[in-house]
Amino acid sequence: MAELTSAVFDLDGTLLSSGYIWDEVDRVFLERRGIPLPWDYIDQMNRLPFDLTARYTKERFSLPDDEKSIYEEWNELAIEEYGKVPLKEGAQDLLEYLSQKGFELFVATDLDSLLYVPALEGNEISRHFKAVFSSGDIGRRKSDVEYYKTLLQKIGRKGSEVIYFEDLPSALKAAGKTGITTVGIQDDTTSRSMEEVNAVADFAYYSLFDALEDMESILSE
Repeated sequence: MAELTSAVFDLDGTLLSSGYIWDEVDRVFLERRGIPLPWDYIDQMNRLPFDLTARYTKERFSLPDDEKSIYEEWNELAIEEYGKVPLKEGAQDLLEYLSQKGFELFVATDLDSLLYVPALEGNEISRHFKAVFSSGDIGRRKSDVEYYKTLLQKIGRKGSEVIYFEDLPSALKAAGKTGITTVGIQDDTTSRSMEEVNAVADFAYYSLFDALEDMESILSE
């Protein structure tokens, strides 16, 4: 294995304890209209492509709002929530550890800058990162291997020089195909099991704190 020199971090579910945010956005959005959150609404929303969620919401609750204004309100609520989202256990310590080791740190996220900037600044961790690469910047989702090929080109590194922390199995699998060392982090706010993460990652942990405790071993392999 080539020497690892760079670390890439996902945000949602990896660095950020953000699993509650969109549920909270849905709750507040409906509460503003005097509508209690139905028990099946969030599950139905999660099954839909994002570009159909506003239409579904408008039709289900017979709302006068147009779809564009619904998306805009959701974004406003999400920006507020991301500005106060907490870090996951061990996140700050792991960033400090890798920075002190001389690693260049980067963010890989499907979030738009309207959401990731408040999260990074609110937790005072922007200083750790050399650059942020969103799906919008790359033009691919993180479940696509081309996303990571482009990311490697942009940071000027080979896959064998990069370690990547992520909770999403499809993203871990795609990144691994480029030779990146993958570290899977279990996000207990989702239905994904540790077995799913472990099946596609080079290393898998229940938390960033657990990963930090094992970093010397990871870096020496």
